[in-house]
Amino acid sequence: MTIQGCLPVLATPYDEEGSIDHGGLARIIELNLASGVDGLTCFGLASELYKLDDSDRLSILRTVVTTVEGQVPVIVGCEHSGTLVAARRCQQAAREGADAIMLLPPSFTPPSSESLIDYFLACAESADLPIIIQDAPAWTGVQLPADLIIHMHKSDSRVGIVKLESPPIAAKAQELTGAGLTVISGFGAVHLREDVELGVIDGFMPGCSIPEVMVDLWRLACAGRQEEFNSMFDRLLPLLIAELTDLDTFIEVQKLSLAARGVIEGTTSRQPHKPIDPARMKYIDDRIRNALAMTKDVM
Repeated sequence: MTIQGCLPVLATPYDEEGSIDHGGLARIIELNLASGVDGLTCFGLASELYKLDDSDRLSILRTVVTTVEGQVPVIVGCEHSGTLVAARRCQQAAREGADAIMLLPPSFTPPSSESLIDYFLACAESADLPIIIQDAPAWTGVQLPADLIIHMHKSDSRVGIVKLESPPIAAKAQELTGAGLTVISGFGAVHLREDVELGVIDGFMPGCSIPEVMVDLWRLACAGRQEEFNSMFDRLLPLLIAELTDLDTFIEVQKLSLAARGVIEGTTSRQPHKPIDPARMKYIDDRIRNALAMTKDVM
């Protein structure tokens, strides 16, 4: 399966006690599939992956794979601070039906270039699936120079996709695509207009709460309908900026939007979680209502 286009990162819904809400998760997936997404990503940063134990991850992955039923690629985050454990996670994800693996670099201790190469190549060998390198130095503190990524790609073609989350990405994206890699834009889609205008990406990973709008944006971009793309993106931009205040805010906005649509029943996050400042809530709610109104325009 080709990994490109609109590839939303799934939120993890919980009930009031903090248990996984599998019914809500299935409804999120169904909303995204009905909207025409090109793939779905589980265990990204917006999935609260750092609050999930291994049993949570396995049960979530099974719900995702069962609900998707092969309609689009399923991308599974499998990072770990240890190479052996990350490789085992990749192997398990492959067994459970993953179509591609996404990996943050190990970051608990500062990794050498040699250990980074070993980590990504070991995971590629273990899963025998396409590997997406998640280049997110703001979160990990780990720099992944383009020449290091290109070296890994030349060593193993399965390491062939990079999600860039350190804008501006144009120069690095051009260097990577010139070497034959696929580039996916991250960072909550807030820089999507710039990335599209510069022609440096093959896809992007937005949140999962308004997939109709995200899919339409990508289709407009692919069709070269820049003026329509710009108009839609500019209308959405205030919400994209507001939700990127921090990761907890991004997660909460996704859940508030999904709850407002009746897709999930609540907005619970596992602790620790820093809620949105009540002084901002009316502004956030207004931006969410505007985004949800946009879904009706593209249906």
